[in-house]
Amino acid sequence: MSDTKNSWENILKLLKAIPNNSCYDVNAPATTREIKSLEEKIGIKLPDSFKEYLSVSDGQKDQFSHALIGYMNFFDISTIIEVWSNMVDEFDGDIIDWKTEDKIKPVIWDKGWIPFTSNGGGSNMMVLDMAPGKNGTVGQIFLWHPGLGDEDEITADSFEECSVGLLSRLTNKEYTISDLGVISFNDYYFV
Repeated sequence: MSDTKNSWENILKLLKAIPNNSCYDVNAPATTREIKSLEEKIGIKLPDSFKEYLSVSDGQKDQFSHALIGYMNFFDISTIIEVWSNMVDEFDGDIIDWKTEDKIKPVIWDKGWIPFTSNGGGSNMMVLDMAPGKNGTVGQIFLWHPGLGDEDEITADSFEECSVGLLSRLTNKEYTISDLGVISFNDYYFV
């Protein structure tokens, strides 16, 4: 079993054990066919670590009312495709001329960016970056903000690193949980 698949199986177990948490709405695993369909529709070969995550859970059933971690709702494959398509149609390649390219391209959206979470309505999204800036790493994870300003930040250099980091924070109980069941990490790992 890979690190990512193992990490997500353990993440879901830990989340289910937290009182008042919304983990009940996690979807069943995506099939190999569904994952292949995602790759075909977006035209990108996904990292094995991201496919392993989807093979444990295909996001959440109610993606816009219950956050799984922090204030983030995890998209299922159909929502990834829908949000990605909308962003590509609307903003693909639109340059932000006042921003200097570093780890993230200075554009509003790039077709190589795969959204997999949102804090409701797409205002902030965690993105799998398959088309990084000149100093970035293919497969890095970053938090996308509307307007894509200097506040964009790399969360992890890979989806596997992101998953291991998430598991570590949950295992070590480096979080608080609100009365509403919102899990917040002490270091804002997922916002």
